[in-house]
Amino acid sequence: MNQAEIVEVLKDKFTNDNSNYRIGLNGNWGIGKSFAWELFKEQIEKKEDSDEGLKVIYCSLFGIENVDTLKRELKRKKLESNEHYGKLISNGKHMPLVKMVGNAVSNKFLGSTIDLLELVTLEFGSDYLICFDDLERTSASIQISDVMGVIEQVAQTSKVLVIYNDQEMREKRGDFQRQKEKILDIEYTLDSLSEDVINQIIEKTVSLVEEKEILIKFFMDHGKNNLRILKKLTSFIGELKRKVPLNAEVINICAAVFLEEMLNADKDKKLSDEEKSKAELNPLLVYHKYKINYRVFSLLEHIKSYLITNKIDKTLFEDFINPAEKSQIVSLMDQFYEGILGNEERIKQTISESINLLSNGSLNELSVDYIILLVADMKYFNTLCNLSLLPGDIDDIALEKIKELLKRNEVHRETSLERYNSAFYKMSIRNEVLPLVQNLLSQAKQYEEQLIKRTYSNELNKKFKEAKYDECEIILSQDIDLLSNHLYIFDKLAQPCSHDYFTFIRNILEDTRINANVKKQIRKTLFDLKRKQEDTVTIYRISLVLKSFLIVGYGKAQNVNLNNIV
Repeated sequence: MNQAEIVEVLKDKFTNDNSNYRIGLNGNWGIGKSFAWELFKEQIEKKEDSDEGLKVIYCSLFGIENVDTLKRELKRKKLESNEHYGKLISNGKHMPLVKMVGNAVSNKFLGSTIDLLELVTLEFGSDYLICFDDLERTSASIQISDVMGVIEQVAQTSKVLVIYNDQEMREKRGDFQRQKEKILDIEYTLDSLSEDVINQIIEKTVSLVEEKEILIKFFMDHGKNNLRILKKLTSFIGELKRKVPLNAEVINICAAVFLEEMLNADKDKKLSDEEKSKAELNPLLVYHKYKINYRVFSLLEHIKSYLITNKIDKTLFEDFINPAEKSQIVSLMDQFYEGILGNEERIKQTISESINLLSNGSLNELSVDYIILLVADMKYFNTLCNLSLLPGDIDDIALEKIKELLKRNEVHRETSLERYNSAFYKMSIRNEVLPLVQNLLSQAKQYEEQLIKRTYSNELNKKFKEAKYDECEIILSQDIDLLSNHLYIFDKLAQPCSHDYFTFIRNILEDTRINANVKKQIRKTLFDLKRKQEDTVTIYRISLVLKSFLIVGYGKAQNVNLNNIV
């Protein structure tokens, strides 16, 4: 039954006659038992506007440690609920009777103590409905039979509703079952959320007006029936809406990730051995039950990361919702994920098309990072489906295309005034496929590094000849060890040189990133250059640079005698 059905049952049993029904309401954690009670209570209170109706008392048993405490709580609520003798007029103000009489007694009998609640009985009357909630959350120090005894006493003169989760009664469960059969007339089980309740919860998040129907459908389609989870999920989607653009696909993947990762909703998944084996290879299988379009899985890892880091890249969501025209290579990668749990022939066809694209496709159809990702998918799905479609030299085929692309890109690269951006710096490879392309990725990066060094080296030669020393310094700041192949730049120290050049030389030699081997080369170059000189001014100039270099690079003492540097 859902909340709407439970409310109708309670109205039928508790409001249509004077019989003292004793009803039990059972349900799992978070299903919304207390919420159903509140809905029923609201309707009763509306009815009281035109009719005497029921007097309702709510009593949570959470933490109740003994019967006396429970009885006193019930008596206190009885006084507070009865307008006839619960409050009196005193000096123009309403004052609770217990407090008012207590003050009078204290004034008359100084030093004596009277427990006025002992004078109040537990007889309520047939126009009372007492709701006992959280039965399973009573203290371990109280026997469930004692609690049920109090409920039985109250039920003699009034209507009673007892709310509990019998799955959480633990060691008390057996005793409770025996007591329940003796005391309660009937038990109803709340095991689902009504669509109206789901609608009410989502409507409270005002920012989700447009997304409400998507969330309701997701929640209902996947059999989720926990009110607290719905509230948390709704809050999560509302939070994301303030940060990134959303559409139906994105909402569904975000909701699925939240349920799987944040709440561990399916911690103990019932999978066959084959499904477990595949799940270890491919975590996306976990999300199959949510029937999500696999194109959206490009956002999966990013959403999972957000739950941990609270950092999110808005542009990734913008690019997904408003994508540029897809290249063939991106379309092939989408095909892999669309066919992951579908037709194996689709996977075979996609692998065949991917091999052909890498072998015969033009450079305009490819990109460096997507080649790596495509090879990863080809190998991954080839293994997942137990196929043997990939040629043994697929890495070599891919590497040649990557080299061609990198070389072509260098023609248009301006490196002297900005950092060289690697073709791989934004690439994100899933952990489960990284080992499959580790070797290819390593070779591609190694080739790119060689290309970068060559590009920087050519640029450094050019700028040095043009005496653009500030730009030379920028280039060397990207890779200071380029000095190893450009030791000729120190030769100008033996000639009349400009202040800009001298400052440039001293600045680069103060760079602490120079590795040990390059330091030795520079040290030898400067000593050899000094030995060849006869002019005192030139010798002093080189010695000054050498001293500065030795202090920074080797930690030599500040009082080094320039004449002794030999």
